[in-house]
Amino acid sequence: VLQWGMSVWRQNAEARKCSFDLGDNMAFLLDLRFADDIRLFARTAAEAMALLDDLVHRLQNIGLQVNTAKTFVLTSEVQPPSFLATHNGCKLRALQQQEAHKWLGCMIGAAGSRNTQLDLQHHFQAASRAFHADKWILCDKGVSVVHRLRYFEKAISPVACFSASH
Repeated sequence: VLQWGMSVWRQNAEARKCSFDLGDNMAFLLDLRFADDIRLFARTAAEAMALLDDLVHRLQNIGLQVNTAKTFVLTSEVQPPSFLATHNGCKLRALQQQEAHKWLGCMIGAAGSRNTQLDLQHHFQAASRAFHADKWILCDKGVSVVHRLRYFEKAISPVACFSASH
C-alpha cells in the first residue's frame, strides 16, 4: 500500500519538477525508501514542506499516517529553525547542526566530521551491547579461544563495522 501511495505522490512531485536529475539516465532523485523509512530531498524548505504536505495527504487517502514524532527535518542551513510546520498542520523538529539521526543503521546529519564521530560512537556502543549480551559465551574458559574468536568475528565485529565504508 505504501509503495502504491508513494508512486502516486512521486508522479505528482516529478510533474512539478521537484526532483534532482543526477545525469545517470535513471529516475530522478526525490526520495530514498527502505520499508517505511523514507528520506525526501528538496532544494528549499518551502519545497520540502510542499512535498511533505502532498505526501501526508496522499497517504491519508489510503489510510496511512506519517508519524510526526519520528519525522525530522535535516537541512544544510547554518542556523535552521527549531521546527517547521506544513500547511496541513504537521509540526516537524529540525535537527540542529550538532545533531544526527539514525537512518538505516547510520547516523546522518549536517555537521560533517562530527557525524562521523557520532556514527562511530553509535556502532561501538551497539557492539559493546552485543558483547555484553553474549559475554557468558565469549568469556567461558571452557570454550576454546579459537571458537570464542570465531564467535566474536561473527556476532560482535559486524555490529562495530556496520557501514564502516560510509
